[in-house]
Amino acid sequence: MATIPPVQAARPSVRFVVVVAVMVCTAYLSVFTADAHQVTVSIVLDAVANTLALALVALGVRWFTDRVPWSRAGAWWFLPVHVLAALAAAQLSVWATATALGLATWVQTSQFTPTWLGGRGLHWQLFTVVFGYAAVAGSCYALQVAADAHDARSLRQEAELARLRARLDPHVLLNTLHSLVELLRSDDAAAEEAIERFGRVVRYVSAPRDAAGDLVPLQDEWSHLEDYLHLEQLRLGDRLQVVLRLDDAVSGVRIPAGSLQPLVENAIVHGIGPRPGPGCVSVHATQDGRDLRITVADDGVGTTVPATPGSGSGLSLVQARLRAYFGTLGSLRWGPAAGGLGWQVSLRLPVTTT
Repeated sequence: MATIPPVQAARPSVRFVVVVAVMVCTAYLSVFTADAHQVTVSIVLDAVANTLALALVALGVRWFTDRVPWSRAGAWWFLPVHVLAALAAAQLSVWATATALGLATWVQTSQFTPTWLGGRGLHWQLFTVVFGYAAVAGSCYALQVAADAHDARSLRQEAELARLRARLDPHVLLNTLHSLVELLRSDDAAAEEAIERFGRVVRYVSAPRDAAGDLVPLQDEWSHLEDYLHLEQLRLGDRLQVVLRLDDAVSGVRIPAGSLQPLVENAIVHGIGPRPGPGCVSVHATQDGRDLRITVADDGVGTTVPATPGSGSGLSLVQARLRAYFGTLGSLRWGPAAGGLGWQVSLRLPVTTT
């Protein structure tokens, strides 16, 4: 079962850090042996010492970019602070390298003797650190921007899911309330049951759900659908006929809450509504191999009349939810029903009960 992708922290993986460290160490070895020097233990230790010193600088830059995030890039002090930090990092790297080379000497001679760089070696060290500072800071900020973009996408997706879960057409709501009032006035025995169903529909669509609780057993979604269709039949009378068929084998399969109502709502509003005379909406849920297949079909106007405003938006939102939870394993297809009369939507997702 897939869930909404979590927000990713702006941190490179350990494997990435190790690969970069090996590349830097190899670069140092190449520089130290550029004048036809043989690779010796001393040169290898020097390369490792320089790499460790640069790694310490990189950790410091990583810590610094967390405190001075990219979101503050518009501040006047952003660039000057980084220039000063880069110069400080270069100076610290000289001390770190001297210490690391002293440790390398200690490994070979058992005497700790710091080695201070000078001349071309010092210039190379300063250039390397300033360049490395810019590269590490740029990488950290790129990860921050990617994480911010991911956060924005997640928030938009959560907002869309919340909007879809809370969807209850105002016209349907008002007309249903009007029908309930008429039942009460006529002292119809069906009024009590209709009010109970109306209460369950409102509770279901307004129930707070987090990402983990948004997947519900199909039986729960089916009960909600029965309540919703009962109210629609109350509103439309004989103009709406309903056929429901749920296979027991798939009643425990978990699906996004509120994903069936928009499909049925579309069939009623855009298929049965414009049709003269009564029409039928059928919903079948069956197991097809390792998948759950739910088909919503109507014998309404189909493509014989222009689409009414709002048609298709509910389908797109349901499709987005399936992608969010099941990736490529979840799908939603729609088109003219068999024989060209009416419209049909087919939802497919993997069978899972956890």
